[in-house]
This record gives sequence, structure tokens and C-alpha cells, in this order.
Amino acid sequence: EGDPFGIERKPFSAGFLAQGMLMLSTVVEKEEERKKYYENGLDLLERYIAWAHDPSLLGRTACAGNQLTPWNVPMILLSLLEEFIELFGGDEGKREDVLRFEGEATWCEEQLLMHVVAEKRVCVENVSAVDGSYDGKNWEGRIVIPGHGIECGWFLLKRAERLNDGVLKRRAVELIDWCW
Repeated sequence: EGDPFGIERKPFSAGFLAQGMLMLSTVVEKEEERKKYYENGLDLLERYIAWAHDPSLLGRTACAGNQLTPWNVPMILLSLLEEFIELFGGDEGKREDVLRFEGEATWCEEQLLMHVVAEKRVCVENVSAVDGSYDGKNWEGRIVIPGHGIECGWFLLKRAERLNDGVLKRRAVELIDWCW
């Protein structure tokens, strides 16, 4: 029908900057620098989370032609959150942030698994924004990107190993296997 599908404004650069700042906060020697990097990194990570839940906060206009939920935003967010939990999980002073982000990581896992179409042994780039379904008839946008499937499987596998979750581990390995 000619309706615009999307306007490219994505949060990835801010997410990777947050990841770098948080990592720097663990290695710089001066306390005030550690605090500055941690607070700035945390702020960007919290913004990424808000953007993941509501892309309009990025200034993206909602387009009538887009009724799909992307795979890439929760995938990268899961990677960022798992890195945060790994870096700061043992720091009692950051326990509240770790627990909050654990809930967000669970949301990411759920979002990612909606894109797995087990009966077809594929992962699709987009699913319905309305109910997370994939009907197999509408192939709008990119369909299957093997690199994203491997990357997603890798992030889910890392999470499964940290949580000692055998079911998620099997799904992650299966996902990686499908994408070869």
C-alpha cells in the first residue's frame, strides 16, 4: 500500500558506549573516575532499556506500515545486560541494579524466543508487534539472517550457562545449529 515501514534510529551506539564505560569503571584507578564511568554507563544502559520498550523515545515516528517487532534490539540488550551482571554480580553495592537488570534480561530472552520458529527450524527477523506471532505468510523485511541467529544463540547460551538452565541451553545450541 506504500506506507513507510520504518525510520532508522536505533540505540546500538549508546548501548556499546554504555558497555565501554561500565568496563572502564572496573579498571581505572581513581575512585572519582570509577564513579563517573559507572554512573554514565548506567545512565546510558537505562536509556537503552527505555528505548527497547518504547522506540518512540528515540524520536522514531511510528509508521503505519510497521506492525512488526525486531529481533536486534532485545538481542543486543541481552548481551549488554549479561555483561553488566557478569561485571557487577559480586559487588554488593550494585546488587539492586543487578537484580533489576536480571528481570530485563528475562524480558529479552522471552522476546528473542518469540522469533524462533521451531517447526521450520529457522529464526525470523521480525514477528507481529501485536501478539508476537509469525504466520509464515507475511515475509516483510528481512526474513532469516544466519549471523543474527548464531549471535542470538551465543548470547542465550551464555545466559543459560550462567543460570544453569538446561532447557535454554538446548534451545540456544539448537538455534546455533540451525544457522550453519
